[in-house]
Amino acid sequence: MKYEVNWKELWRSLTKYMSLTIIFSVSAIMLVRYVSSGFNFGETFKHLTPLGTVGLILGCWLLSAFFALIISVWFKLAYVTIKDGVIAGRNYWGRKKSFPLSQLKSIDSFSDNGINAVVANGGKFGKVFVYYQTEKIEEIVKILEAHLPERMEA
Repeated sequence: MKYEVNWKELWRSLTKYMSLTIIFSVSAIMLVRYVSSGFNFGETFKHLTPLGTVGLILGCWLLSAFFALIISVWFKLAYVTIKDGVIAGRNYWGRKKSFPLSQLKSIDSFSDNGINAVVANGGKFGKVFVYYQTEKIEEIVKILEAHLPERMEA
C-alpha cells in the first residue's frame, strides 16, 4: 500500500515555523541594535519607516512561505510503501531505501527544525523516515510495531 505525504499540511506548518523564527531573529537583532545605540530610537531605526516595517515582516513571511513550499514539494516524494513485507521510503538525505520488515531493528522518533518523523531502522539496510504528515501514519506505526524483534519473540 502507498502512503502519501500531506505536503500542504507540511507547507503550512513549515511556513509558520520558519516565519516565526525569522521574524523573531530580525526583531532580536533590532533590539540589540537599539540597546547598543544607547536607546536612541531615531539613530537605530532611521532607515525604517512604518511602511518599511510592514514590508519587512511581509517579506519575511513570503520568503518563508516560498522556501517552505520548495521543501514541502520535495517531501511529497517521501511517500512510504509497504508491500509484500517490504517497506520503502526515503532516508534522512532523501535517498530511496527499502528493507524487509523482518529486518526491522527499532522504531525511533525524529524532530529537527520543524520536521517530525518516525524512523524505521532496518540496521544494515538503512532507515526509512515516515513523516508525521504521512496519511494513515497510525496504521504504518502499528504495522512497524508488529514487526519489532521484541514483539516477535513474545
